Amino acid sequence: MDDTMKQNKKVTLNIVKVVISNLIILLAGVVNGFIVPKVMHVADYGVYKIFSLYATYISLLHIGFIDGVYIIFAGKSYDELNKPLFRLFSKFLFGLELGIAVVVSITAFFLPGEYKWIFLILASNLIFVNVGLYFQYISQVTERFTELSVRNIIKSILSILVAVVLFILYKLFEYYTNAYLFIATVVIINFLLALWYCYTYRDLIFGEALKFRDEKDQIIKVFKEGVPYTLASFLASFVLTIDRQFVSILYENEVYAVYAFAYNMLALITTATSAISTVLYPHLKKSGDDALKSMPRIRNIVSVVTGIMILAYFVLIYIVTYFLPKYTDSIYIFYIILPGLMFSSVISVVLVNFFKILGKQRVYLFISLGTILLAFALNMGAYYIFGTTSSISWASTITMVIWYLVSNGYFFIKYKIPFWKNLVFVSIVGAGFYVTAHFFNNWIGFLIYGFFVTGFSILVNYKELKFLLASRKNKQPDKKENVEINEEESE
Repeated sequence: MDDTMKQNKKVTLNIVKVVISNLIILLAGVVNGFIVPKVMHVADYGVYKIFSLYATYISLLHIGFIDGVYIIFAGKSYDELNKPLFRLFSKFLFGLELGIAVVVSITAFFLPGEYKWIFLILASNLIFVNVGLYFQYISQVTERFTELSVRNIIKSILSILVAVVLFILYKLFEYYTNAYLFIATVVIINFLLALWYCYTYRDLIFGEALKFRDEKDQIIKVFKEGVPYTLASFLASFVLTIDRQFVSILYENEVYAVYAFAYNMLALITTATSAISTVLYPHLKKSGDDALKSMPRIRNIVSVVTGIMILAYFVLIYIVTYFLPKYTDSIYIFYIILPGLMFSSVISVVLVNFFKILGKQRVYLFISLGTILLAFALNMGAYYIFGTTSSISWASTITMVIWYLVSNGYFFIKYKIPFWKNLVFVSIVGAGFYVTAHFFNNWIGFLIYGFFVTGFSILVNYKELKFLLASRKNKQPDKKENVEINEEESE
C-alpha cells in the first residue's frame, strides 16, 4: 500500500471516529431538542434560546488567537510542537479571556432585564468555552481525533443525563425547569470539560515557557493569521443567525421560542455533516498544491450527505406534532429554511477550509461582509413588507443561495474550478424537497423524497461513488478516472 492510500485510510479512520462522536452528539441534540422545550414554559424556553443565540458568538471572543494557532500549526504532530512556545500561548490565552470576561461583565450591568443576567452568565461561560476550544483545536491540529471524540461523547452523555433527570421530574411532579437553572448546567459542563482539557494538556500549561517580550512577533503573527478568519467567521455566524436576531428583538419571547425551535431541529442535521469539516483542514494542508483538485469531489459528497439528511424533516415533524404540539408553528419555518442548509453547508464545511488553505481569509471576510449587508437588507425588507416570521425565513434562505453563488464564483473566476454540476444538484434536490413536503404526508413524503434524492445522487455523482468504492478496496482508481472526477463539472 503506497503513502497516498495510507493517508486516505488514515483520513477515513479519523472521519469515522468523529462521525461516531457526532452521532452521540446528534443523539444528545435529539434528546435535548425535544425534552428541554417539553419541560420548560414557552417563555423560559425563549430565554434559554436567547442565551444559546449569543453563546454562538462567544467562541469568537479569542479575537483570532485560537484560529491563528490552528491555521499556522495544522498538520503538525504533537511531538513536533514547541512546548515552551505553547505554554506561552496557553498563558496568553488565559489572560486574554479573563480580560474579555471582565469587559462583558461590566457591559452586562448596562443591559435591560433578562439580557443583564444572560450576559453575566456568558462572561463566565466564554472562559470555559474558549479554553476548551483552544485545546480542542490542538487535538485537531495534531490529528488526535480519538481524544477529541471522547470529549465530545462525554459532553453529550452529561447533556443527556441532565435532560433525562429534568424529564423525570416533569413526569413525576409536573415540575417545569427554570431557564437559568438549565443554563447553569450548561456552564458547569463546559467548565468540567475545560478542566479536563487543562489536565490532559498540562505539559502545554505548566513548565518552562518562552517570554512574551521575546516572542511578541510570533504572537502578532498568530493574530495576523487568525483575525481575518475570526472576523469572517463572526460575519458568517451572523449571516446564519441574523434572522433569529431580528425575531428575538422584534417579537415577543414566545414567538421567538417557536421560531428558534425550527433552528434547533436544523442543528440536529448540521451535526451530521460537521465531522467532515473537523478532519478536512489538517488533511488538506498536508496535500499542498494538490488540495484544490479535490474540491469538486468533496463539495459533491457534502451536498449528497446533506440532501439525504433532509429526510429527517419527515421524522422530526411527526415528533413535534405528537410530542410538542405547542411548537407546531415551527414546522413551516423548518420547511422554509431546510433546503438552504445544502447551500450553506458547501460554504461552512468545504469552501471555508480552502479559503484557509490558500491564505485567502481576507477574501472570505469581504464575501461574508457583503453577505451580511445583503442579509440585513433582505430581512429588513421582509419584516416591513410582510411582517411575518415566515417571510424572514424566506429572506434567510435566499441569502444562503446568493452566498453560495458568490463564494463558489470566486473559486471559479480565480482558480477555474466550475460548480455548475453542484449548483444544479442542490437546486433540483431543494426544489424536490419543497414539492414533496408540500403535497405529501409524512410517510409517503419520506418514501418519495428518499427514492428521489438517493436515485438522483447516484445518477449525478456516480463517478465519485466509483472513486470511493475503489479506495475502500485498497487500490488506486485509474488516473484517468480520477481526472474525470475533478474535471467533469466543466463538461
